[in-house]
Amino acid sequence: MKTMKKYENMSKTELLKVIGNQNAQISTLKRREEKYRTLTEGLKDVVFRVSLDGKLEYISPALKEFGGYDADKEVGNHIKKFFEKKIELSETLKRLRKLTKDRKTTTFEFMFKHADGAAFPVEITSKPVTKNDRVIALQCVMRDISGRRETEEEQQALEEKLMQTEKMEALGRLAGGIAHDLNNSLSAVVSYPDLLLMKLPEDSPLYQPLLTIRKSGQKAAAIVEDLLIMARRRVKRSQAVNLNDSVLEYLESPGYEKLKRQCPSLRIETNFESELLPILGSSVHLVKVIANLVSNAAEALPGNGSGLITVSTLNLFPAPEAEEYDLPDYVVLSVQDNGVGIAPEDLKRMFEPFYIKKIMGRSGTGLGMAVVWGTVMDHGGFINVHSRLGKGTTFELYFPVTKEPVPVEAPRIPVDEYVGNGEKIVVVDDVNEQREVITMILKRLKYCVSTFSSGEAAIEYIKSNSTDMVILDMIMGTGMDGLDTYRKIIEIRPNIKSLIVSGFSETDRVKEAQRLGAGKYLSKPFTMEQLGVAVKKELAGSRK
Repeated sequence: MKTMKKYENMSKTELLKVIGNQNAQISTLKRREEKYRTLTEGLKDVVFRVSLDGKLEYISPALKEFGGYDADKEVGNHIKKFFEKKIELSETLKRLRKLTKDRKTTTFEFMFKHADGAAFPVEITSKPVTKNDRVIALQCVMRDISGRRETEEEQQALEEKLMQTEKMEALGRLAGGIAHDLNNSLSAVVSYPDLLLMKLPEDSPLYQPLLTIRKSGQKAAAIVEDLLIMARRRVKRSQAVNLNDSVLEYLESPGYEKLKRQCPSLRIETNFESELLPILGSSVHLVKVIANLVSNAAEALPGNGSGLITVSTLNLFPAPEAEEYDLPDYVVLSVQDNGVGIAPEDLKRMFEPFYIKKIMGRSGTGLGMAVVWGTVMDHGGFINVHSRLGKGTTFELYFPVTKEPVPVEAPRIPVDEYVGNGEKIVVVDDVNEQREVITMILKRLKYCVSTFSSGEAAIEYIKSNSTDMVILDMIMGTGMDGLDTYRKIIEIRPNIKSLIVSGFSETDRVKEAQRLGAGKYLSKPFTMEQLGVAVKKELAGSRK
């Protein structure tokens, strides 16, 4: 009525003018609405307007392709049907109420429920719509962020992998330093018994204790070897290996016999590829990997190792359609058990050193899985682990194939074959015990030996004394190291024979010395046979 009274006293001309103005306003509004509709309909993102109580006032047709819903039919409906999780709906409604007070544009995410029931992550940017300085609705844009989420998850996975690698490298550096010092100390424990046993009859009361000392030293050296493998500084892929032979070697080992005594109900089955291709690697380390995996699998079985472990090998070739990517052929070693499985949170950390769920000292040192990881990485391979709680675990180890043939194992070499002829050898090592051990071995093998605790002293001696060979420790506490010493020596005697020894690892400086002409690298601790054979071959000019 008030509106009618407003126009009662207007002339016809005035009324026509008002009607014309209103028609112009309506036409403008229609053009704006059409322009707005054209813009929203052309977007892949969904544009909508929602009332403060959560009901749709408008939603663009993109909703059909976006979520499988008919946009026209959804106008007037509550937005709750788009939420997979009720908690996210509750949080969104709280945001809507808060926006009426803050009047700020905000962005948030939730899991959108597709018409077919599937859910995917979306992001909504929401802006308040005001009238007469009062918020009456919210204008929103909704977009699919599945791709971004996947990228973020991949980025997070890469960052976690980088952190894991950096952690392993830091632990590796620590382990490598410890291993260097331990190997220096163990050299006497491993080498002296060889010399003493040669002088004793087998019925001597000292014979058996010396064998025990040597065996204990070798066990300690094996633990140090594990540290170096974990540090990824020792495995040298020197020859072709058949993994079937490595598995059989483990199954014939004292370690496996001990496991069988501990777990009498344990069953192990093998499933070998009959024509398994060789890989390039170290048989000693591969057997240790198999031992660690089988031992862990046995401990995962219920009832004190009552269950089945299956060890399999397989040749794996890339599919024909993948030829353009030049992928290598692989040999796969699989160790499968039907035990308790591994929890997801433990899977992420299982290859870390000393991350152990077993009782320390009873079941192992905590290095077993780190050794597995380090060995596989140093062999150029990778690992897949599949595990379900209560169902069991499968480890799949992938090793690249080599075309080299598997060599025939050489028999033990008699001492007479590596005895010297009085050649003059200079030994350079900063550790007194090391110099004593090497001297005793070389003198027993009929060499003339001069020892020095520093490179500088050895250089001064060689300047004025005849020398056939120099044996250099690569890492020395003070002064020149092995590489710098060797550089100075070959300036004086360019054709001198040499060996490099170290309790640490075959580093880049070792390789540089060999590039300059140095001979074989020998890792500590070594046996009399290993040192004697290396010296004999080097003096004879053979480095095979």
